[in-house]
Amino acid sequence: MSKSAYDCSIDGQDYSLELLAAVRYHRDLHVLHEMGRAGANVVHDGKTLSDDDIQARGPQGGRLRPAPPA
Repeated sequence: MSKSAYDCSIDGQDYSLELLAAVRYHRDLHVLHEMGRAGANVVHDGKTLSDDDIQARGPQGGRLRPAPPA
């Protein structure tokens, strides 16, 4: 298997894979909180998540998706 390399630069600032993962995590949190405020039912493993539940999952908790409409 060959090795891959990448370079990510946005507006002249270099971004590491770790920094990009952190940006994605914070964006996902923001979107889930906003969707909950807009009335979406955010569910994980059959449990509706509160703002505190969403926040407590942490970056290793995996990405959440809003529940599909009933």
